[in-house]
Amino acid sequence: MGKPLKYYFSPPPTKKKTNEYVNNFYETLANEVDLVNYNKKTFSRSMDYLKFSLKSDVMILNWPEDILHLRFGVIQLFVSYFTFLFFKMKGGKIIWVCHNKDSHTKKYKPLRILTRKFYTRFADKIIVHSEDALQYLADVKNKVTFLNHPVYSQSILQKEINEKTSIDVLIWGKIISYKGLNEFITNYKKYKCTFNVLITGEADKQYLKILQKNASGTNIMVEDNFISENQLETYFSTCKIILLPYLDSDTFSSGALIHSINSNKVIIGPHVGNFIDLEKIGACKTYSNNDQLFPLLKKLLSDDNYYNQVLESVRKGIGNYYENNSWHNFVQHLLEIIREPNKKQ
Repeated sequence: MGKPLKYYFSPPPTKKKTNEYVNNFYETLANEVDLVNYNKKTFSRSMDYLKFSLKSDVMILNWPEDILHLRFGVIQLFVSYFTFLFFKMKGGKIIWVCHNKDSHTKKYKPLRILTRKFYTRFADKIIVHSEDALQYLADVKNKVTFLNHPVYSQSILQKEINEKTSIDVLIWGKIISYKGLNEFITNYKKYKCTFNVLITGEADKQYLKILQKNASGTNIMVEDNFISENQLETYFSTCKIILLPYLDSDTFSSGALIHSINSNKVIIGPHVGNFIDLEKIGACKTYSNNDQLFPLLKKLLSDDNYYNQVLESVRKGIGNYYENNSWHNFVQHLLEIIREPNKKQ
């Protein structure tokens, strides 16, 4: 039996910035393998890559393409190219967890394209969280594996569901333009809606003013708010519908969708990415355009029988998703994939 492999994980959790996906992935992986950067201080991203490439056999990379948008990003990008080429030459294996079609930050287009081509070419395995992404990476399909986005805390599911709702539609998460919020408000007015909507999350101040001005005189409230876990639970327990009205964006998989299934409420999102996968098992509803979305919202909020029928179906789908997509199961599947020999293209 060979010597156990040493693993590197990026980006690791930091005290300054929390990301529940990163935290869960990092801690679950650390329980299964020898993680060379477990509880190690983080320097610049590229220096981390360089330092730990010398100590590891496998590098698991989340959002490595976004290094371009960090401080001194162009320099860090080329340092990372050099590091990964050296790492491959010494027999290392690169695992790219590909979350998006493109970075949400749209600067440096030629370098963004080059960087995607680099990771597509040099990654040994590519992990995606939506079946939709398989088509995007069809040219390297032999190295791509679809694994569902693992679930988060079941704290809401384990509590009694509050059926006394005060929010008709909850839209939550960072308030930024690709979420489609201004377009939602405009169409809310176009379809002459009157149901109450809460849009809440940390906001870009300029974009917040645009939204609040557009929502003036409607039953839409837009608030700039850092949402704590307890506050999110309160919002979940007192809303009827959770809506994530993303535009046809660069996102393969929505972490907010996976958080939202904790609510055990009706969840609606666009027919893209992992919304499609969850709809297949009944855990959410999707729409292709506003002519589908707004009549669906009106019917759910005006017809109690229809709402309860959809809610029962969604709760069954959510329960099924929780059964099969724990972080432990995800990491076990990932390690099996890493141990497979690389397939020829």
